This record gives sequence, structure tokens and C-alpha cells, in this order.
Amino acid sequence: MSQAIMLKLRYLNRGAWYEPAVCEGMTLETCRSGSPGTLTWEMYTNHVIDPGDIVELRDWDSWKLFRGFVFTTQHGKDGKIKVTAYDQLRYLKNKDTIIYENWKADKLIRRIANGMDLTCGDLPDTGYTMKTYNGDNKTYFDIIGDALDAVLIEQNELYILYDDFGKLVLKDAYDMRVPILLDDGSAEDYSIQSSIDGETYNQIKLVYTDSTKSSRDVYIAKDSNSINKWGVLQYYDTTTNDASNAVSKVNDLLKLYNAVRRNVTIKGIKGDNRVRGGSSVYVKMSMGEVMQNGWMIVDKATHKWSNNVHLMDLSLEGGVFNASE
Repeated sequence: MSQAIMLKLRYLNRGAWYEPAVCEGMTLETCRSGSPGTLTWEMYTNHVIDPGDIVELRDWDSWKLFRGFVFTTQHGKDGKIKVTAYDQLRYLKNKDTIIYENWKADKLIRRIANGMDLTCGDLPDTGYTMKTYNGDNKTYFDIIGDALDAVLIEQNELYILYDDFGKLVLKDAYDMRVPILLDDGSAEDYSIQSSIDGETYNQIKLVYTDSTKSSRDVYIAKDSNSINKWGVLQYYDTTTNDASNAVSKVNDLLKLYNAVRRNVTIKGIKGDNRVRGGSSVYVKMSMGEVMQNGWMIVDKATHKWSNNVHLMDLSLEGGVFNASE
């Protein structure tokens, strides 16, 4: 029996669960950060489905793929309904102002979740405490992202926040590695991009503002070698946070961003339900003189189930090459 047939989709409407007949297959998209999990499908109008209905998707082995809420229904003349559902992360697009002192990322996430009536799962102690933070008119995605970025900069540890079948979960990216190999023969199509036009900076400038002293302290770190190659690519930020570790912070930011970025886009590979945004897979591919051989993190995973076939498209990041090399 094919994998597509063995998927189980159901939704809760007005107190009753329904398992709809899906017309054209389903698509599930998850991202590493900044976006909710998104499930889309077409169904016949045999049953009523409304915005706000709970949606669940499992596979043949009861693997929990998605739990979320219907946000959009589109009724067509052909008698079909296009449905879009998001997981809990959708509510992190809401904006707010949050000011705090001496919080860790897990405490921040719990506070936000409690205020939004969201359900939390495992939120481990990331080990790093933000001394002061002032997030004004920011999305919850951005506020949490700032905290996780601080953990990455200070501890060189990347944490992924995602929705695990209705529970907000925080996990070390290292523990999300999926032991599969993607090579030249794995995909219908792929491309490899090397770029300094994005998250690449060879000069870091941080300005610390102390309102009690009416002063501004400027800290700069730069790499002359890469500036000679690429010109000045400056990262600039202002903050009211504690400046006691400013020198180490600008240097840590320079180490993190002073690099050519490698991105790989792979289309039409065999689907694996373990792979999601934030997972890592091993990639061994080449295109001309450009070769990628190593672990890469999944920035976006798009699973497609159609005509008894499960395929996925992946956008991958990693394979960083330091400017000094």
C-alpha cells in the first residue's frame, strides 16, 4: 500500500470528527524559524469545515505530522474546497512590547505561550541569561528569535522552536539530525548557491546607549582581509543592554557572519516524514567546481503527497566558508 493512501487526515467541526476525501493531495511546509507550519489540501464539499476547526494529520505508522487550526477555506464552482491550516506558531506573528531582565529563552517562551493560551512541550534550559531586553512593537517570532540569536552568539548553540503536534518545543539543532544522505542522484533537480549577499558581514558595529548617563559607546570589529575582497559589509545595531561583554560580542558576531554562505535547493526527492524545518541532513553534491559535502540545516521543508507518491523539496543552509580561507 502506498504512503499517500495511508495518511490519515481529520478535522473537528462542531463537536464531530471528520475524515475528508482529499482531491489533489496535500502539502505540508515547515520552516526553521519565523513561520508557522502550514498544511494545505483540497477536499470535496461533503462536510462543513470552518475557520478555527482543529486539524490533525498522521501517517500509516501513527507518526504525528501536524496539528493545527483551519485559517482559510476557499469554495470553488467545481464543488471543491481549498483549505489552509497553521500550527500554533501562527499566533507568534502577533505583535507586542516585552521588557525583561535576567530571563532565559525557555522562560520567555513560556511567558508568551501562557499569555496567548498556547500549549508548551519540552522547553529545555538553554543556559544563557539575557540581562536586559526591550522589545517594542515586535512580533513574538522576533522577540523569541532575539533570545535564541543571543544563545547562538554567546554559546555557539543553535536552538529550534517548532510545533510538535500541538506543543511548542525547543530543541538543540544537533539533536534534530536525520541520518539520510542526499547526493547527485537523489533529486529531480537541485542548485547550489554561494553568496555574500545576505547574512554576511565583515564589519560589526554595536552602539550601546545608557539612558542614565546620556552616553553612547561604540564597539567595532572588522576583518581587513575580507574587506579587501568584498568591500565593507556592515552589521549595525543599537541596544540598551549591558555593555560589559561588548568587546567579546562584536568579535563573536564577526566570527558568525564573516563567511560566504552556502545554500542548496533540492526538488523532488523521496519524502521522509522525519525531515522538517530545523532538521539537518547530510548533503554530498557537486555542480562544476562547486561541491557541498557535509551536514546542512533545513531552512524550509515542503512535503507533497499526491498520486500515491510522497516527495519533498528542501531549502538548505550551511557549508560556510570562512573569508580568511
